[in-house]
Amino acid sequence: MVDRHVENKLRSLGLMGNYQGYHCLVYSVHLIQGDPTYLDMATKRLYPEVARCFDMNTGSVDSAMRTAISLCCTRCGAQVTQMCGGKSRPTVTEFLHGLVEQLAE
Repeated sequence: MVDRHVENKLRSLGLMGNYQGYHCLVYSVHLIQGDPTYLDMATKRLYPEVARCFDMNTGSVDSAMRTAISLCCTRCGAQVTQMCGGKSRPTVTEFLHGLVEQLAE
């Protein structure tokens, strides 16, 4: 399940593996790459699956990912803005969409 491309991209955005949201984002991208419909229903489908994997509740998954994304915005704001289509503070879904799109290039 370890995807070095996803991990390298997150590290280039200033996020390291010591954040719980980092691992949630990596797993989320893995799920979305396997089935893009996960992105359409993040709170109903994606968050519960990530929560099961990491033994968390869905609110904790959302919070961990938002914290990780906020950190990326603080450290590499211009890159995140470009990746997310001009949004300087993207939502989790917008961030994941931009991340998946960039990895597909």
